[in-house]
Amino acid sequence: MNYKLLEASDVSPVLPPEAIIVNENTDIQEGDYAKIAVQIGPAKEIFWAVVYAIDRENDKFAVRINQDLVLTKYHGLSDADELVVERKHIVAIIK
Repeated sequence: MNYKLLEASDVSPVLPPEAIIVNENTDIQEGDYAKIAVQIGPAKEIFWAVVYAIDRENDKFAVRINQDLVLTKYHGLSDADELVVERKHIVAIIK
């Protein structure tokens, strides 16, 4: 199955008050929850994932999906799947 990671600027989710909108100066740490979005065709799915490893030199983050997904049959992702994303793909974090 195929999906596209969306850039944070292409996503406007409803966020809880404790969420921190990510920019180039946001300190992202292992254990933070990161809001990520993927697109498959015209559909988007936005979900939380836990950061479990960081490549600071390349500004990449290994994340593990941490919620049930609705569109799994379309994009192939599900709870506990792992992805590597760039900072530009992280909409917000919760510490």
